[in-house]
Amino acid sequence: MFRSIPKSNWFLLVILALSGNAMSIVNRLDIPGEIHRLETSLDRAIPLVLPFMIPYLLYFFFVFGTIGYIFFRHPGVFPVFAWSMIVIGLATAVINVTYQSYAPRALVEGSDIFSILLRWHYGLNRPLTAFPSLHVSDSVCVSYYLGRVRVQQVWLWLTCAFLISISTLLVKEHYIADVIGGLVLGVVVSTLLPRLLSGRQRVRIGSIQ
Repeated sequence: MFRSIPKSNWFLLVILALSGNAMSIVNRLDIPGEIHRLETSLDRAIPLVLPFMIPYLLYFFFVFGTIGYIFFRHPGVFPVFAWSMIVIGLATAVINVTYQSYAPRALVEGSDIFSILLRWHYGLNRPLTAFPSLHVSDSVCVSYYLGRVRVQQVWLWLTCAFLISISTLLVKEHYIADVIGGLVLGVVVSTLLPRLLSGRQRVRIGSIQ
């Protein structure tokens, strides 16, 4: 199985792994300049719903599981999928550097498992890389490509992307503007990049089952 995977795909997998850490690196930088807060009255009305930590953490299984699945099962699709994820990751990092955005965390005092998980996740990064939501853009990209290689389950992939997206609001990790920004970035990159690359290589998405 490993021998059938092109060396270029292994190279892209490494680049994808490195680009996936770009936002975490930016989050730890002390960048001068204005820090924006995109909160609206509607954001303030959205409650904290702790059980939505489940779909929020589903993101990691959804994204990393899809990377592994497409890498091993659909090597012909992997290059354009990987480049889409790489572009999304790097674009998010650039925006985070040039347009810092702040989304304060909720006060969580409970001792239940959801409260513990949320406090743990809050502690991973500073709340200074809110816009756009990488959770949303990655989930949109993943659901788009899964919908091409697993067409019959497209409703499942869209449901996963939707639940992950709204979970970012209900666990107070992002504002509505962050979700919209992530949605736009994910849709634009996922739909346009295959067309841009198709002029250089034949990408047959949808014909692989």
